[in-house]
Amino acid sequence: VGCVWFMRKQLQDKITQQGAIAVSSVSKNTDLLIADNTVSGNKKYQDAIKYGVKIITPKEFLILLNN
Repeated sequence: VGCVWFMRKQLQDKITQQGAIAVSSVSKNTDLLIADNTVSGNKKYQDAIKYGVKIITPKEFLILLNN
């Protein structure tokens, strides 16, 4: 659990360094959902699909930042 929290904190820091806002919920105003499991049935994942939010893995996000 600690490892997952640490990774989440790192991702949140990277997001804010880019001038974006990291939030804990998904809405129609969300641009991107970073999800460990892209085949999830959780509410955030379902809301992202509902609102047409792009879903990527943490690894894909880090690659995106490096490009």
